[in-house]
Amino acid sequence: MMRAIACLLGAIILCLPAFAQVPLPPGHWAAGELDGMARRGLVGGYPAGPLAAPADMTRHEAAALVMRAVRGVAAAFEQVGAALEQPAEGASPPQVRMEDLARLEKLIAEFRTELVSLGTDVAHLSRAVSDLRKQLQATQKQVQSVADEQKRHRLSGYVQFRLTYDQAEDARSEFSLRRARLRMSGPLGANAYAVELGADDSSSIDLKDAYVSRLVKGWQLRGGQFRLPFGIETAQDATEWLAPERSAVTDRLFPGQRDRGIALFSPLGPLQGALAVVNGSGIEGGEIDNRKDVVARVGHAGRRASAGISGYLGRRTGLRKTRLGLDLRFTHGRGAVQGEYVRGHGEYQVGGPLLDTDVEGWYAQLEWGLRGRPGGILFARRDAYDPDRDMPGDMLTRTMLGWAWQPDPATRLTAAAERKNDPANGGDRNAFTLQWQLVY
Repeated sequence: MMRAIACLLGAIILCLPAFAQVPLPPGHWAAGELDGMARRGLVGGYPAGPLAAPADMTRHEAAALVMRAVRGVAAAFEQVGAALEQPAEGASPPQVRMEDLARLEKLIAEFRTELVSLGTDVAHLSRAVSDLRKQLQATQKQVQSVADEQKRHRLSGYVQFRLTYDQAEDARSEFSLRRARLRMSGPLGANAYAVELGADDSSSIDLKDAYVSRLVKGWQLRGGQFRLPFGIETAQDATEWLAPERSAVTDRLFPGQRDRGIALFSPLGPLQGALAVVNGSGIEGGEIDNRKDVVARVGHAGRRASAGISGYLGRRTGLRKTRLGLDLRFTHGRGAVQGEYVRGHGEYQVGGPLLDTDVEGWYAQLEWGLRGRPGGILFARRDAYDPDRDMPGDMLTRTMLGWAWQPDPATRLTAAAERKNDPANGGDRNAFTLQWQLVY
């Protein structure tokens, strides 16, 4: 009996070297997994790069690499944690993913026998991978929390620097900082806020927007100082205009674009609606009576076309102030057309009285996207404004040709030549604007 046992043990010992040299079958999945982890620098003791002859790997060699991979993933994870605590310049550590831990668990199960023969505590190795999984989950939550916090309170804004030449009586060219804005916005629980500071023409810094809002089932309630929901240009930010300035009709009838009050924005089936009740005095001064003005717009925005109708009803110092507007935008291929028409009564003048006149104005803008380099958008614009329909010869008209080029998402350069006919300010004259806009 003892002789039989001795013979059996001898046979096992003689077979061990051969067992250790059992090769992996050609195309075995484990060789590809280990080679992929080695290329990403996740196999301890190996520089990032492909394994030498992974096709000739034996099972024991693969098991040894599995142990190195566990150590390599653990070391890489520690580097990632250190980088989160104290970011450093230079090469970033290898990124550890949940898929890597799943690969390790699969490899440990595949080479369990070989790992045991190498003296490895497989249970301890499996627990180490499980602990790494828990730590990685905690780290991912931390990273997501930081990202969410950054999204919660966002700083943004823009700067518009320009060179202008206006052929007025005192014709001159001038560098100016046309607009500069700094905006902070974000959610606060179920509410949201936005505050925007700005300076125009290098003037003092003013409060542009400051409002709180709440969204409930698609309905947004907003209170504070905000842009009026009338037409296209009045409700837009200056970075959304292709032309350097708004049309004369929206500039004269809605100076500053903003007012103080409360507004409701809501879906109306296929339409979108907006209703605001405001002081009616803009943002340059306070309320001068107990009357409030009402602004409303109903529109539809499709993939190619959008259209809307807007209304404004109010009184100021006993005078009627009304506006009725139509707006349209249509795009097709590389081309687009946009326009607005506004008719009403009473022109509000900043720092002055409301003029008791019937007013009317419009603009039309054609756009065409250029192919190739440098590309950009060519645009042509015509607008007109009549401050008193009962008085002949007082209509202001402007014709503009321009080119807008956006080399990257943050930068836009605009060149525009304009022919003005302004009877109230010297009649016909030419103007040229070159603007550099940076959005951040």
